[in-house]
Amino acid sequence: MPTSPAVRPVLRFVGPALTALVFVILLVWSWEKWPDVLIDFGRELYLPWQIVEGKRLYADIAYFNGPLSPSANALVFRLFGVSLRSLVVANVVILVVIGMMIYVVLRALGDRWTATAGSLVYLTMFSFGQFPRRGNYSFLAPYSHEMTHGTALSIAALTLLWIHIRKGNAWSVFGIGLSVGLAFLTKAEFVVAVVPAVLVGLSLHHYFQKTTRGAALRLAGLFASGAILPPAIAFLLLSLQLPPAMALKGVLGSWVYLFIGDLGDLKFYKEILGTSDLSDSLVQIGAWSLRYLAVLVPAAAIALALRRSWRGTVFVVIAVAPVASAVLLFNRQRIDWQTLARPLPVFLIVAVCLSLLALTRRESDPQRRARQVLGLACLLYALALLLKMFFNVQVFRYGFALALPASLAFVVILLEVVPDWIERRGGNRWAFRSAALGIFAAVAFVQLHATQDWFERRTVRVGSGYDTFLADDRDAAFARLLDRIEQLAQPDETLAVFPEGVMLNYLARMRNPTPFVNFMPPELIIFGEDRMVEALDMHPPTWVVYVDRSAREYGYRALGQDYGLSLMSWIQNNYLPVESVSYESARSDRPPFATILRRADGHVPEISPPPGSVP
Repeated sequence: MPTSPAVRPVLRFVGPALTALVFVILLVWSWEKWPDVLIDFGRELYLPWQIVEGKRLYADIAYFNGPLSPSANALVFRLFGVSLRSLVVANVVILVVIGMMIYVVLRALGDRWTATAGSLVYLTMFSFGQFPRRGNYSFLAPYSHEMTHGTALSIAALTLLWIHIRKGNAWSVFGIGLSVGLAFLTKAEFVVAVVPAVLVGLSLHHYFQKTTRGAALRLAGLFASGAILPPAIAFLLLSLQLPPAMALKGVLGSWVYLFIGDLGDLKFYKEILGTSDLSDSLVQIGAWSLRYLAVLVPAAAIALALRRSWRGTVFVVIAVAPVASAVLLFNRQRIDWQTLARPLPVFLIVAVCLSLLALTRRESDPQRRARQVLGLACLLYALALLLKMFFNVQVFRYGFALALPASLAFVVILLEVVPDWIERRGGNRWAFRSAALGIFAAVAFVQLHATQDWFERRTVRVGSGYDTFLADDRDAAFARLLDRIEQLAQPDETLAVFPEGVMLNYLARMRNPTPFVNFMPPELIIFGEDRMVEALDMHPPTWVVYVDRSAREYGYRALGQDYGLSLMSWIQNNYLPVESVSYESARSDRPPFATILRRADGHVPEISPPPGSVP
């Protein structure tokens, strides 16, 4: 779209200003509507708090990922105080830094329209969303900080790759390696994705630059030294507190458990991958591919037919296409919008093949060649991150981080690559862009609408002070449970929550005397139920809370019914029930939300049950 020289300096700031405005609006809109009270996120608060209290990761606290995230969060607590608010503010900073890097990379691959659209997709669809009930799939309160930290570090590696391609700075290669080494200390999937991407990018760039073998070896040394440095430092620091074998296992983190067959056999991970019903997954991929093509192919044909002088027609297309795209693609009553990202692997595989083909052709423009190299690296990174959910790509659950790069690659394809192809053939790039923008606007609308539905239900205030957040009415029982625990427990008494609910430990500031904080099927497979029972025998907590937490997503009913039988037997043999906390408006056949038990060898106080509790 042509602009006058006087307007261009102003337009340079329009995209970042609009992105900043949307960021502020979404931050205010989502404020205090962050985590889930029961599942996952409590661990993200409890672990750094216990590290600050002097516990050792991997020895006093059982953990299955690398040491970077809990250690970084512990540093935040040391600097700014132990509170949910401190962690959220730190995550806001990370969210902003990721957004800035995304803008830089997208601007390198396209124009300001593309960079702005991609930044808005990042904010509206991935950063603040709450599409299922659980609030653990956002950048402000992630179920695992390895996801957000790994995202930031791997995108940092790609950003530094672009800096190296453009400026040739050798130390940027060291920075790439350093980012990769730090990512190694988070989760394995980020290393699997970013290492091939940056190595292919570096190799192709220096191949086209005709870099000498000696210079290439020096750069390889810089990359390797940067990549080795963080794990080496982490090993040395852990070795100050742990035996070398345990320190090495901690540095390896999730790599140790990557190929445990029983984990991959759990229903949850098969559903995430999409192999629990592969035929249905393939049907969904095909159906959504056809829906997208039903909009994009006619839009491309119209764009090719239009000439640049047909401004009136183009205006009509720009005005109508977003509405038409929304009606065709996103009829919420007839289409399952949660499956809309299914075709991303197909589109990315096609894009990788075309990108490789483009690199085989002679290219006289060095800037265009540089963009091609960066584009291929980003595509490989985005595609590899989808491996964990390849047949069931979603923009929620794990997809809030794993599907983010693929979605941004889709933005570049639809707003830059295809329009360039159309323009080179005499068509009007904006006619196609209007349809693409309509798709992204419709998706953002549906996602934000779903998030609003959940936000409106968050009316129950949980916690106090800087640990306050809002939960929905179904979590009101948790708030009452927290009140009762704080009334019953004495200072320095301990607590274990079964099978999950370490948020209760954190908010009540009651430690678990064992290394284990969750007792769901994955943790039992990773650490072993016998080890858990042994630890409980050696250091029995004063109080036990048994929460009504189903394990249906893993293919089980509940702890003590068809898994964790030894744990439940240990609880029944060593603890006496004190009282139960019910759900509000509970059915007569529904079990209580939680049962509070005290160690049998201790004094059980006489307690008058509060209103609404079940004796």
